[in-house]
Amino acid sequence: LDARMGLGRAYLAMADSTPAGQRENYAAAAETYGAAATMATQSGLVKEQAAAREGRGQALLAQSRIAASANGADAPGLLQQAIAEYKTSAGLEPNNAERQLTLARALDRAGQFDQADKAFEAAIKQLPTDTSLTSAALMEHAAVKGKLPKVNLQDVRYTLERAKAGNRQSARPDFEIGMTYYNQLMFEDAARSF
Repeated sequence: LDARMGLGRAYLAMADSTPAGQRENYAAAAETYGAAATMATQSGLVKEQAAAREGRGQALLAQSRIAASANGADAPGLLQQAIAEYKTSAGLEPNNAERQLTLARALDRAGQFDQADKAFEAAIKQLPTDTSLTSAALMEHAAVKGKLPKVNLQDVRYTLERAKAGNRQSARPDFEIGMTYYNQLMFEDAARSF
């Protein structure tokens, strides 16, 4: 199992570092991680299965991005397979914030904003408050909230305020908060935020 996981990481590293053979290396990584997930499942190793599923999802997502650069759109089958792997991984380790964040980002990329919103909420509940990681996750979450069919700009602003509290050095939360005011034609509030 360790050898398969290592080989999967090696294929991903080769694909990430060299354009030549990238597609083949991502495909090999997906296959290798799939075999590792099967081995972990048969051995009852939950954490290892979650890691293998996430690795396979990463390889499939990368293949989808390659298709997007060639065709102008993600390959829906690959993107949905990646999301399925991320859902399995997050389900195996529901208290692992990193796995929840990975799932949330993939759902956002796929335009599944309601599900991405829920995945971000699950991840953020598990993160320590007032850290740069939490602040970054809150910024991403606010962006997803802004894409929901029924956008609640006050909720977006509240999420951005929480992001600001976790990273006072960054000007980005203030800018994004200002933009929510601007979009509501509340120009004085927007000016104070900028």
